[in-house]
Amino acid sequence: MKSGSDKIYFDGRNAYLEGSAAAVTIKYDDSSTLFVKPADGQSAVSLTKKVKGTGKTSLNYVKWGKNNKLPIEVRNKVFANEMTATNIKNAIEYAYGGGLVTGTYEEGPRGLEFKYRKFDEWEAFAENNDIPQYLMKMLSDLCMYYSSWTEILINGNRQVTGISCKQAIYSRIEERDRFGKIKHHFYSGLFYEGKTPSSESDVAVTEMLDDELTVLDAKQRMGIIPNAQGRMVDEKASRYVVPVYYPSGEPYYQRPHWWSIFESGWYDFAVAIPKFKKAIMKNQMTIKYHVSIHQDYFPELFKIEGITEEKKKIERKREELNSLNEFLSDVENSGKSFVSYRKYNHLSKTMEEMITITALDNHYKGGEYIEDAEESSNILSYGMGQHPSLNGSAPGKNKTINGTEARELFIMKQAMQAPLRHLALKPFYIIKALNKWPAEMQFGIVNTVLTTLDKGTGSEKVIS
Repeated sequence: MKSGSDKIYFDGRNAYLEGSAAAVTIKYDDSSTLFVKPADGQSAVSLTKKVKGTGKTSLNYVKWGKNNKLPIEVRNKVFANEMTATNIKNAIEYAYGGGLVTGTYEEGPRGLEFKYRKFDEWEAFAENNDIPQYLMKMLSDLCMYYSSWTEILINGNRQVTGISCKQAIYSRIEERDRFGKIKHHFYSGLFYEGKTPSSESDVAVTEMLDDELTVLDAKQRMGIIPNAQGRMVDEKASRYVVPVYYPSGEPYYQRPHWWSIFESGWYDFAVAIPKFKKAIMKNQMTIKYHVSIHQDYFPELFKIEGITEEKKKIERKREELNSLNEFLSDVENSGKSFVSYRKYNHLSKTMEEMITITALDNHYKGGEYIEDAEESSNILSYGMGQHPSLNGSAPGKNKTINGTEARELFIMKQAMQAPLRHLALKPFYIIKALNKWPAEMQFGIVNTVLTTLDKGTGSEKVIS
């Protein structure tokens, strides 16, 4: 958007000051701040909930991230970069493989081998449940957040008849009790909107099974075996939530290892590159200065000047950018100082510059940032455990690989999915135990193994 005589292109977040050839970015996207935990006393939100036989009680669910919006913020960042979006998509598809199948393990030439076999019990269950859709949702949560919650539905005959994924962006969990157990799962569309449910009508609260002794806990609650006190008690619950975590050492919401790309700063760097390159190509501009403005600069300026209306905030931003443009473009200011202020960050215990001006040596040639894009793509892929060549040709020259390398990378990637797949199968084995399905029934996920053409086919199917 161009603003008349002030020669400022401004989209509300980033700007190009034509007169001074300065690129301005407002540091809203410092991704490391995503993982700041709520302050003491602010980590839980109280909710009034009716509990059978006790009247009303207060349950506390734990915030996910400082503003209780971490899963949405992470998802939005993933989709904002083609490398992270593709890496996550590929991770989900590698984990899903050829889908879920049933069979048995039998002794073969190479030891125990998985043999396909249909079971009437499973066929009847699968007919009433969308297993592919459920599995894709669950694996999406495990790959993105290392956390997943599955709801199982129980009929009057105490048989599990339904299964569904309670997606992470809508989910929160209760504070641990004095024994370290989490007993309730909270599900609400308000979490997706960044809002806070405050009453029972805003959120579905479901009993959650023990995350480690899941089958034992379910059998005791459903009266299949005696409980810890030696009594046969059926809670008569019609549903339970099964937690499935890829453990990372966190007490509540897990922290995926690949989130290191946010904390290290490489994600922000990778996202900034196409913005600058697009500006260069669109305006044929030469950037002499890069001006970085801290995310708190304008909010504090508005507070000092008492500006509350959105329209006036935008006008005040333009006014400030225009002053900056005049300062940088006025030859009489050569050699003069620009005075800004710094702010103390209590979390990092460092002083942060509110405005930083960096002079750049820039010679527009049309190939700017190619090497930077290549480096950032490689590092993002490394952090996410994905070889860039599996996504296609990486930025830069001579980045293709031959068929043998591609096949070996593909096989290695699928082999590395074993832990995630074992976690994904957990709810099915719980259902098998509760419904007393045949002991020999086993679950597996189909793997596609690429082969060489001299074997007469391009692939073969195996189970993992």
